[in-house]
Amino acid sequence: MTYVPRGKQVCLSSFTDIKTRNLQLEQHGNFNKLADAQALDAVPTDLVVAAGIGKLVVVINAATDSAGSITVTGTSVNRETGIETGGDTDTLTVSGLTTDSSTTDANGVIVHGFANAYITAKWFTGTVTLSTTDLTCTDVDVWLCAFEQLNDTPTFTIDTLDVTAECTNTAGWFSAHLYTLTVTGDTCVIADVAPAVLTAANSIVGIYRLRRGNLATKVYGTSDGFWLDIDPGPDANTYWSNINTKVWCIVGGHF
Repeated sequence: MTYVPRGKQVCLSSFTDIKTRNLQLEQHGNFNKLADAQALDAVPTDLVVAAGIGKLVVVINAATDSAGSITVTGTSVNRETGIETGGDTDTLTVSGLTTDSSTTDANGVIVHGFANAYITAKWFTGTVTLSTTDLTCTDVDVWLCAFEQLNDTPTFTIDTLDVTAECTNTAGWFSAHLYTLTVTGDTCVIADVAPAVLTAANSIVGIYRLRRGNLATKVYGTSDGFWLDIDPGPDANTYWSNINTKVWCIVGGHF
């Protein structure tokens, strides 16, 4: 059915005056790799990571046995009170490999894409151990993820990504990617729903508005969410200033 945008509009906005050198910007959440291409099996080969605060996303790229479970052990954080519980556990039921469709955009910026990735129900911090008694995984990545849920709004729609920024050098380029994370049980799908990419070949000195509208992306805020990655490049330069980002959502509406 065609989406009819009737409901309350909510706008999340951010402003950065000057882009810092060698810094990608993450807004309304984050997605950062903690472990890359590690083994995880019942020998045991445990996997230990150091987390800030967030949920862990486990990507299983290769395994000779990918049916079983992963026990995540560490300090959990109550996201309502901030109270920490040491030695807490969370069990992930594993049923197959993750599909990694990640690529790079025209500026060479990584664009994430995952299906059947595994996500903890709890938020963890500090040293976290992943262990298993029945899996033989030869290539596992672990990510730390946090995402916007509009204060756990049961249903809302991402409608528009709107970016304005000033380029001060013709070598400047700009990449923005708005990601959704959709949870089903112990698994999740991560998708780029609004790429906005300006290459150096097409840039001039001036102000740009990169808008992606009518996205009609439905989100269940009790479990799902979104975040925004922006990369005003080249990373080693400060060719961008007055960077404004807006994510417009609609609470309510018809589908």
